[in-house]
Amino acid sequence: MKQQHNILATSVAACLMLLTSSNHAAPAPNAGQLLQQQQQGQSLEPQAAVQVESSASNNVPNSPDIQISVRKIEITGNSRFSTAQLHHLVADAEGKQLSLQQLWQIAQKITTYYQQQGYAYSRAYLPQQNLSQGVVRINVLEAYYDQTQIDNQSRTQNWLIEQTVAPLKQGERINSDQMQQQLKLLNRLNGVNTRNVLTPGATVGSSQLNVEVQNAAMLNGYIGADNFGNRYTSQVRGTAGISANNLAGLGDELSFDVMTAGKRMNYGAWVMPLPLQEWVLGQAQVILI
Repeated sequence: MKQQHNILATSVAACLMLLTSSNHAAPAPNAGQLLQQQQQGQSLEPQAAVQVESSASNNVPNSPDIQISVRKIEITGNSRFSTAQLHHLVADAEGKQLSLQQLWQIAQKITTYYQQQGYAYSRAYLPQQNLSQGVVRINVLEAYYDQTQIDNQSRTQNWLIEQTVAPLKQGERINSDQMQQQLKLLNRLNGVNTRNVLTPGATVGSSQLNVEVQNAAMLNGYIGADNFGNRYTSQVRGTAGISANNLAGLGDELSFDVMTAGKRMNYGAWVMPLPLQEWVLGQAQVILI
């Protein structure tokens, strides 16, 4: 009777991917290495597209014949950055003769600064004013959340979605980097598709974030073959797998994978990752025969 070798390995970890490198000769592959090879390249960072419905106009004044003797520039409406910080960006315009278009370009420097700091929806503009005394006022409109509306039509539990978007709360200044981060965490949940729309809020400068969460496919599967084997295994490998998404309403996934890579290199595995904000907690079991 031929001897049959069984290797059973179980691991629980907060992150299920570890990348290592070595300059030594490659050892014979084991079950964990085969599983890692199979999973590499299958995970893509989810994106969080946000559709923006804007009511703001961005008309550039075009009156080159009108020149303003700029004596002083005042900045109002800012709270995220100090007046001194913003004034430093435009101070070189003081003491010059500038057209209205040039003044608009000066205000754009502040808009650009906000965008570079992640506040893509805030802007600086020239309000109606009397410029006869040479005092130019630039007003900053810092975009903030009016409210966040969640429409959950998926199997995902409501509290999990609410907790994920909780930092995007009413009154908070809209930082596009933070918004993308929270919505990416939402997209990491298995078994869901999201649609995110930013619409004008009830007051000037406010926006309402609408988050729609819908069910994605509950079952996914694959079957294939490749020639990525090595001298320890058959050059050709066959693979197949199936996964069930969001069974517990927690963005979870239960997947089963099988691979054949030559004599005594056939394995089966099950993995159950559970997304927890920026971490992934899960359990995996591999059986190599």
